[in-house]
Amino acid sequence: MLSISRRPPIAIVDAGEGTPGMFGLREHDADGTFELYYTIMGNEGQSFNQWQMEKTIPLESGYRYYLRGATERYLLLLRFEDDSASSSSLEMSGTECFSLDVKTLQLESICRLKHHILRAHIYTNFPPSLSSQTI
Repeated sequence: MLSISRRPPIAIVDAGEGTPGMFGLREHDADGTFELYYTIMGNEGQSFNQWQMEKTIPLESGYRYYLRGATERYLLLLRFEDDSASSSSLEMSGTECFSLDVKTLQLESICRLKHHILRAHIYTNFPPSLSSQTI
């Protein structure tokens, strides 16, 4: 018997002290809401091969969310207004890009996008010539 299932979107991060952490994005079919859940690999006193739930972060309703990238410190999420997620047009004025600091679990809006991005990657450590000027 062949079975096809959608894997939930996940991102592996550094939870500190060499411990892996995992963020997952979960959609609740009953009401269409989304949440991020954060788990870490068990410590020595616990079963090391089991993920332990650390935190659940509810996301604002009325949107569809997608994990688009991760670094050791940040997740990149895109969200679309729920009605524009099914649009076939590349014009998606309700598209917004967010970062989540994996240490503080703070979600911050980065920008609004005029066009849909199929693939996005986080890039850090810009060379000084490309970095913002500071005083």
